[in-house]
Amino acid sequence: MKTTKSNKNAVSMPTLSFVGRKNEIEELNEILEGNNIAVIIGENGNGKREFIKKYCSIYQESYDFIITLQDVTYSIDQLSNKFAKEFETQISLFDILEKMDKRWLIVISDISQDDENLFLKRISRFLSLNPNNQDHHVIFIKQEPFKYLNYPTLIINGLVQKDTIKLFEKLIEPAIYQSLSKDNLNTLLSISSFKPINIQLLSKLINNNKLNLILQYFQNNNNNNNNTTSNNDNLCDIIKIIMEEIKNESIIPFELLNMMVWFSNLEINKDWLLKIEKKQQSLSTNNLFNNNSENNNSSSNNSSQQNGKNDIEKFLKTLEKYGMIQSNNSNNAFQIHLLILKELRSMQGKYQMNYYNQFIQCTVELASQIKEQLELDLLYRHLNSFIDSSTINHVDSQTAKFSLGLLSCCEALMILPSFYSDAIDYAMKAKRILESIQPQDLNILNLLAKSHKYLGLLYGNISEFDQGIEYLKKSNDLFSKLYNEKPNQEKPNLLLHIGFQYMKMKDYDTAIDYFQQSVDSNTQKETSLIYAKAIYNMGLSYIEDCALNSNDDDDEEEIEKLSKAIKCLKKSGILFKKISGDSHSFTLSAYLFLAKTYVSVGENQKANEIMSLLKKILYQNEREVWDACMNEFQTHKRQYNQKHNINQELVSNNSKILLSSSVLLGLGLILYKILKK
Repeated sequence: MKTTKSNKNAVSMPTLSFVGRKNEIEELNEILEGNNIAVIIGENGNGKREFIKKYCSIYQESYDFIITLQDVTYSIDQLSNKFAKEFETQISLFDILEKMDKRWLIVISDISQDDENLFLKRISRFLSLNPNNQDHHVIFIKQEPFKYLNYPTLIINGLVQKDTIKLFEKLIEPAIYQSLSKDNLNTLLSISSFKPINIQLLSKLINNNKLNLILQYFQNNNNNNNNTTSNNDNLCDIIKIIMEEIKNESIIPFELLNMMVWFSNLEINKDWLLKIEKKQQSLSTNNLFNNNSENNNSSSNNSSQQNGKNDIEKFLKTLEKYGMIQSNNSNNAFQIHLLILKELRSMQGKYQMNYYNQFIQCTVELASQIKEQLELDLLYRHLNSFIDSSTINHVDSQTAKFSLGLLSCCEALMILPSFYSDAIDYAMKAKRILESIQPQDLNILNLLAKSHKYLGLLYGNISEFDQGIEYLKKSNDLFSKLYNEKPNQEKPNLLLHIGFQYMKMKDYDTAIDYFQQSVDSNTQKETSLIYAKAIYNMGLSYIEDCALNSNDDDDEEEIEKLSKAIKCLKKSGILFKKISGDSHSFTLSAYLFLAKTYVSVGENQKANEIMSLLKKILYQNEREVWDACMNEFQTHKRQYNQKHNINQELVSNNSKILLSSSVLLGLGLILYKILKK
């Protein structure tokens, strides 16, 4: 690694004595230089973080700054504020790092298996695609391998191999385990270190002496990734043998097939899926493989039209089995689902709708999990092409299913702002279809209410609040009709969103009225997060209303509003704590607002008590969050005191303006998280 002169931004790391670790440090350095990303794996307590500190102590002069992160769920947002010139400036960390002419290293630890797929895709957006770029590096520290992405890995103390051997010893029959050759065992260890495998299934295959062929496939694929055709044929041959050898067993080999697809990195295409389909004789519910399939097929060959229909159905069922498996390679699974949608487009009428409803929801669910704009764009283009070419000539339950598919697409596309307009189009299409039916069926009424709800939320997201409120009110009316005016959780939720949009429009009196209606209509009360949010937003509305309509001649009215705000924030803080815990962002935000409002009414002792409570929650494990909260509080208190000393009569008015400013600026780290939700 080339070195540059250390500047004032460099982070000083302690130099620790790591006897015998010199080679590992050099290996890590080589991995970073060649790949930009490194993964450090090792069990708890064997010095992963200390190893990184040692690395930093040796190579810190190569970087302008070194960042260490834990708990990635909000650390990115923390860094966004840390790097911003102004605390209130909301700017993306990725944008900052991309524009900086700096050399940096980010060390990220404690990534949960649930977070890593989404987080790594976010990380990859700002990492250089140039493998020779030595300016930007990321190190991940984990106790287990990544499930989704394979980056160069440095294993501390050989943890992966050691633990995997223990797993094999427990789950594979001793005789089988002892009969494995050293090469086969190493291959199995290599496979299992990236993805959990079905040990019981492998045991059966080992008994059938087919393990060598499977291992050969993995070895050939790893050594010859460019020979796609050969690998496809090899994969189909393996699947054929597995099907033939265990067709009388009760084991369904889809997990093994999934593992092969995940490792293969092959292009999913219709040709080899059809090869799989030809090897499979039928898909009986009770038995995956049915030796009497030829007799069953002959009974259905009454006409060439029926033959064609059966072929399509058989093909689709095969795709269903192989497409709906839980795949760790989201792109491959996604391509399978897009292939299914493409095949459905060649079908017509009611038969088409039966399959459409099933696969559209599966595809949308997968896309929602992926949350990747490129893949959502693929989803949108395929679905939009399908929908535009479809006609509905009959009114029955299939129309409802089609509308449900549209709303499912809308819900998936709502996760990214760049797709808001497309999501609105889907919801509008569903609404028009459902309204043309003159709904009497409760399912139709439910879908129509949801279409108005989605439209209301979406128009609110793009700041068209008048339309948003109109759709939300209509949705509330429809849900009330659906539930026959009986209590339900849709009503308080919709009233909460209506109030929030009025709050955005600065119509605070109306907003407070709707928040109160949400509170009054909520039957779950203190166990409901919606209930707590309504009270919380009511408190914020009082604060902002007080600042917007401040009047020097009516201090009593303003003090009364702040007193109501304190009451709401105090109650919502207790509810958030009870429902979500001490360290949840809503709990922290309610407490911070409460402390600052106490300052604005001259109750400094109570304000300090709230900050002491925050310190107790955050100081030890969330030091950066605590520092941000304390900085926000001290800034507000200092500005209040300055105004108080200048002119006693203006204290009340100026303090409320300061408090409202913090609301509008986002409350730093805490409120930024909340507004994103």
